[in-house]
Amino acid sequence: MQRCIADNKIPYILLSTDSYCPVHKQHITFLEKIKNFLEKTQKIEVIGCYISPSHDFYLMDKASRKGFLEFLMPFEDRCNLIEKSMKFIDEDVGLVVDKWEGSQEYFIDFPEVWGSMKYFFDEICREKNLQTEIQVAYCIGDDMLYPTIDHENLKFDDKTYNLPLVIVQRRGKNYKGTIIEQRINTYSKMSHQEMLEKKIFYVCVEENDISSSDFREKFSREAPEQELNKLVHPSVTQYYKEKLK
Repeated sequence: MQRCIADNKIPYILLSTDSYCPVHKQHITFLEKIKNFLEKTQKIEVIGCYISPSHDFYLMDKASRKGFLEFLMPFEDRCNLIEKSMKFIDEDVGLVVDKWEGSQEYFIDFPEVWGSMKYFFDEICREKNLQTEIQVAYCIGDDMLYPTIDHENLKFDDKTYNLPLVIVQRRGKNYKGTIIEQRINTYSKMSHQEMLEKKIFYVCVEENDISSSDFREKFSREAPEQELNKLVHPSVTQYYKEKLK
């Protein structure tokens, strides 16, 4: 942190929330890519990447609606598999599994999760008398730029929630003719300086998107273990082989 201040860089924390049922490789590598992008294009130093698994109540509701109840995984199991999955990347990007959200008595949506983390780091700066502010950027896929059934009141843009955003491209998604396409066109054309001023960063990726549902679908049709492990850490595949045998 002191080095960050000495180098006149803005300290950033990356925050990602999701069900992680199960965690897949892109959940981890995308945080690595975001960190590299921000530090390469901005006067930013990413000092930590926090992964916050959703509450069991939220996951139960989502699994009921989307038909994957047999794949339900308790909060602690999801946390453990995330920690194991972190080990397959070579670079130390400061990954941390944050258990605050999932340990509450009820489901808490992302604005409150973000607010709690921002308050935590503001207090650290105050207690240590640091003459800087730690920014907490919420990381989302670009499919979240429009309300979904999982977040019906969601509307991510530069006037919503007033929190820093990192928007990650999800290659392979078709947004043609939608408001998502319009927003992507706006954000992807911003200069690096505009991104820094608005605290909205659009990150392009080269590989096609994968998802937890991809793994569940392939596991259900008994795809070879080698194929499954292209999507997830081997410990995830082994977990479900034991759970669903």
